Amino acid sequence: MSRKLVSVQTISRIEPIPGADRIVLAHVLGWKVIISKDMHLSVGDKVAYFETDSLLPESDPRYTQFMPRGIRHVRLEDGAMVTGHVLRTMKMRGVYSQGLVMRLDDLGLSDTLPVGTDITEACNVIKYEPPVFTGRGANRQDKALQRAMQGIIGEFNAPCSKSDAPRAQTLTGIWHELCKLEAVPTVKVDGMSLTFFFDGSELHMFTRNYEVDPTHPDWRDACELAHRYFTSRIGGLSVFDIGMGMCVQTEYAGPGINGNRQKLAKRDLFVFAVWQDGEKLPRDEWEDSFLARAAPEVNPWEYPLADSMDTLISAVDGMRGHITPDALDEGIVWHLDPNQPIPDTVRGELGDNLCFKIINNSYLTKHHL
Repeated sequence: MSRKLVSVQTISRIEPIPGADRIVLAHVLGWKVIISKDMHLSVGDKVAYFETDSLLPESDPRYTQFMPRGIRHVRLEDGAMVTGHVLRTMKMRGVYSQGLVMRLDDLGLSDTLPVGTDITEACNVIKYEPPVFTGRGANRQDKALQRAMQGIIGEFNAPCSKSDAPRAQTLTGIWHELCKLEAVPTVKVDGMSLTFFFDGSELHMFTRNYEVDPTHPDWRDACELAHRYFTSRIGGLSVFDIGMGMCVQTEYAGPGINGNRQKLAKRDLFVFAVWQDGEKLPRDEWEDSFLARAAPEVNPWEYPLADSMDTLISAVDGMRGHITPDALDEGIVWHLDPNQPIPDTVRGELGDNLCFKIINNSYLTKHHL
């Protein structure tokens, strides 16, 4: 499911910010965004909501006012470089602000557009994705050469969904249904996604978007970890637990990956999903070797879905120590039990992954994410 970076939404609530005369806090979906009083917006008004990670291109005059706040560079698939301002979580006057609200008419768009309309393309916005792996060729302008140097041999075509989980703040329309469902909360590990798939003859290895050569120097260590971790001893024999038609999705984290923000001493794999023949398996059906390397579970009573979304966001804020002692954790991912009846509305929002996440706001602001 593609992410709506910019969409038409309505302001559901506006509240004052203590000690602030010129700004207020607007609620859009489950997000809270600082806006200027000079925008003259009211509860119920339609607006354009930009999610965090949106890159506002420097070349688009609609975003000129944001460029002094800082710019980043991103290279597109065709090798072209785009420069612009990236929206990040910020904290001002003691409140978090995530994303951006703009008036539709300031973007040249009509206020007759239905709520929920994806206007990402109309707003000329792209997602900013910094390199997560400091491997070979990361900065090469020649895309073919970059792919070869990074061991890319094809596109992602494993028989499972790409690893992705929507943020809870986008799910206000189904929150009342989510709260009634059984889910396993696990710690979100800050690394890069690696999927391992066995087709009956060989083990394939994928990043979020590509198939990579497991013998390539950049990926050899991760593949060796998978073989070491996911091999069991049965009756004196070694048995590889990733069976035919099975996909094991992991987070590969440690030094040199995503800045190693969770301060791991060495690179490691953390299993967060297992699939068999295209179906996601609940944890109680995983092999023991997968459970031994699983992303840590957290106590569901500490983070109950029955609570309000704001309560859960506050509970996750500041969590630490589940991956590395005393280090901030990135957040929590809730994985729904796939064997329970799940409403079509929930499946429509979550897709086959059947999971969603809340990111630790303290983690986001500390690392300028």
